[in-house]
Amino acid sequence: MRIPSLTKYNGTGDPKDHLDKFLAKANLLDMTDAGYCKILSSTLAGKAMTWFNQLPTLTIENFEQLSKHFLYHFSINKIYPKTAPYLFTVVQQEQESLRDYVQRFLKTVLEVPHFNHELLTNILQQGLHRGRFRESIVGKPPTPLDDLLERADKYILIEEAMKPKEDINNNRNMRE
Repeated sequence: MRIPSLTKYNGTGDPKDHLDKFLAKANLLDMTDAGYCKILSSTLAGKAMTWFNQLPTLTIENFEQLSKHFLYHFSINKIYPKTAPYLFTVVQQEQESLRDYVQRFLKTVLEVPHFNHELLTNILQQGLHRGRFRESIVGKPPTPLDDLLERADKYILIEEAMKPKEDINNNRNMRE
């Protein structure tokens, strides 16, 4: 019996993530508790396999116990989810375009398991440089996230349309 296409765990990633992926696939198979233990070992490599092979014989009675030992031993690598206050640290960098900032902000939002959709506009606005888009959402805050993203798209297009002209003017000023 073999679990199809599961990346081997070498001891450096999040052990909970590996165990969750393992269980998602292993639960599709009809196995005994001992079967789960044997199949889990086939998903290990490197330091993780060394750890498994060094477990004292007959010390693991069931898969739950093996899972707990596994999670405990590799807990140093656990990735903790970001919290909503972390979003306040995502600020627009000095030369960062609005498009890049919004994409980076939204990517970070996906790393936060629980957040208040209504606060996203305020959090995003806090991290923006002064400009037309920030003024727009301060003056008339869009409530659903879809409205915020739609408005951001409009200002992104304006920023990108103006960019070449600004570059040309900057180049002229440098030559003068």
